[in-house]
Amino acid sequence: MRHSKALSFVALEMFHNTLFHFIETVKVRGQARNIVSGDISGYFANEVVKKPLISGVISGFFGAGSGALTFMTFHNLLTSKFFTPEWENVDFRAKNMLIYLTADVFASVARLPFETRKQLVQMSNYQIELSVIWRNAYYGVVPLMARDILFRSIILGTYYSTTDIEHKPCLKYSIPQIMEFMRVRRAQGYNDTL
Repeated sequence: MRHSKALSFVALEMFHNTLFHFIETVKVRGQARNIVSGDISGYFANEVVKKPLISGVISGFFGAGSGALTFMTFHNLLTSKFFTPEWENVDFRAKNMLIYLTADVFASVARLPFETRKQLVQMSNYQIELSVIWRNAYYGVVPLMARDILFRSIILGTYYSTTDIEHKPCLKYSIPQIMEFMRVRRAQGYNDTL
């Protein structure tokens, strides 16, 4: 089941990236159109405005796949590590935050070279040496990780702070045990469905 969830997540990320790629291209080109400090990005020199909005979609597709696969790999490894008896005294919310944030760091690093190449292609810079891509990826690694980690912290932190949840993973229990949990919760006033 973990493998099917991981593959589903990877496929969804790649589909999502491809579907919304043109919006990302508009954003990148809008950020690069800088007439104050000169044509640093080649926006005007490359006549970027005439290029299709789908430029760089292949690099973005592979970047999304690489990032999602790395994320799910680390997520599954850390989940199997932290949800063991030796970590049972640690609140599951703290464990989940640590799992997600660590997995996000590694996913950002795995995705970054593809993202850098994608942005260069979006700006019609096709003949770029690999050393330039790696150098630009190096410059962008900290901002990308900061963005991903802050986003995850806000989303997951808001979810945990605004919902009344407890950790009873259904897949670790038999159906009679789950039915007993439900009976206890109904007695406490909760109205859960199966």
